Amino acid sequence: MKALFRKTLNLFVTYPVLWLPFVVTELLSIGLSSLHNLARKPLFDWFATRHTAYGGEIHVYDQVAQHKTMMALFPLDWGTHYLVAYLTAGSLVLTAALVAMVLHGEKPDLAPAVADLRRYPRRIAFYALKYWALSLLLYALIVLPTSSLYQSLPNLTLTNWNVIWGSGALLTMLLSAWIMAPISLALLRPADAAPVSSGQKGLARYFSIAVTVAVFLLARLLDPLILKLIGKNTYGHAIFSLTSLPIHLPSVLLLIAIALIASEEPQPDFPPLGPRIRKILEPFMPLHFGPGADGPDE
Repeated sequence: MKALFRKTLNLFVTYPVLWLPFVVTELLSIGLSSLHNLARKPLFDWFATRHTAYGGEIHVYDQVAQHKTMMALFPLDWGTHYLVAYLTAGSLVLTAALVAMVLHGEKPDLAPAVADLRRYPRRIAFYALKYWALSLLLYALIVLPTSSLYQSLPNLTLTNWNVIWGSGALLTMLLSAWIMAPISLALLRPADAAPVSSGQKGLARYFSIAVTVAVFLLARLLDPLILKLIGKNTYGHAIFSLTSLPIHLPSVLLLIAIALIASEEPQPDFPPLGPRIRKILEPFMPLHFGPGADGPDE
């Protein structure tokens, strides 16, 4: 884990071009996510419009109009979520192609890396579908119950919101990272390559969890400060959205690490035992440690 982190950090610092796929993907994701805010007010106004008996119109901004607006935005939100997942998978493939150039002693060039995407359209689409389905499942199992729990509390305070909603968000992020890490490795491996080992899956999962926790903590620490600085600025929402770039920058480390792990040949699931552990276990497992069981004795 330490060796992987050192190598990943070295590539992160030495080759800023490796940041580019993530930065472009994040900017496109921010643009797609803003569609929700652009569509919400016109839809809310439309559903709130009531026709009077005299042929006029009035606007009633009640819960019925709000519910209809949310239902109308639901397909847009999850369609956007799939596109974001597709872009994320593409950034992973691009980063892996750039990392492969570095490992082969070549100068990382984005043009051939983009051309390499042509070999992955179906695999990227299938990866995005898995991520989208997982997100929908976690939303139904964690986010919705968390929101219902918060609304059912008798005393709704900011502290309650931070604890309950933050815990649900962190749990969702951790489960997603744990499940998607081996799927990300499989995306980068050739179709006819040997499957990744459990050791590689575990390494990818632990690195994913470490980065996920780092991003979560950065967001929890910086978001309140950013909101105070923005205040009631006219473009406050756009500015706040752009701040997700530096907060999520550790995700570049994850993309590089996944690419490094996927580039290696699968290792044995269980490394050779040390001499002390072998000496302890040998009396209890004579057939396993007998002559020729695991090669010549040292």
